[in-house]
Amino acid sequence: TRVIVIDPEREYQNLAKSVDGTYIKLSTSSRNKINPFDLASASHSKDDLSEHIQDLADVIRLMVKGLDKSEEAAVDRAIIKVYRKATKTQPPLLQNLYGELRALGQMQLCERLEKYITGSLAGVFNAHTNIELDNRLVVFDIKEMAKEIRPIMMMIISNFVKNQVMSNPQKRLLVIDEAWLLLQ
Repeated sequence: TRVIVIDPEREYQNLAKSVDGTYIKLSTSSRNKINPFDLASASHSKDDLSEHIQDLADVIRLMVKGLDKSEEAAVDRAIIKVYRKATKTQPPLLQNLYGELRALGQMQLCERLEKYITGSLAGVFNAHTNIELDNRLVVFDIKEMAKEIRPIMMMIISNFVKNQVMSNPQKRLLVIDEAWLLLQ
């Protein structure tokens, strides 16, 4: 069984080192990235994509601090368009969603997303995934992330793990330390 830990307080660093685990530090300056749009494999059923779109909408809802009904519908349409335009080898990025939302005339929503596209958090959420879950213990350290974006990163990591499991089924245990942060 592989174990993946989301660690907001850097409590698992020594454990990861002691068992030769993979320790991934995620922060605004980190080289390690997870693309929220990454589906982990090129072949997915329509149901998988539909579920992933709902997960992405939840991530966007957290990023922009809520969506009204019109924005919710626009996000859904834009995500579908983004995946239709994507290639099998290169998943879309957040900036592609932003472009589709602009084309749909969702300027206020785009304004609220801007810090993740061109602003202070562009390097965190608008990049291709460059990590793998190929160790028996993988620890994601999110301590250096601002408290405001920790729940977003927790959701992105848990969606990433779920997508990895769906593309390569094997026993995995996801431990979300301080999960109450995500539930707030």
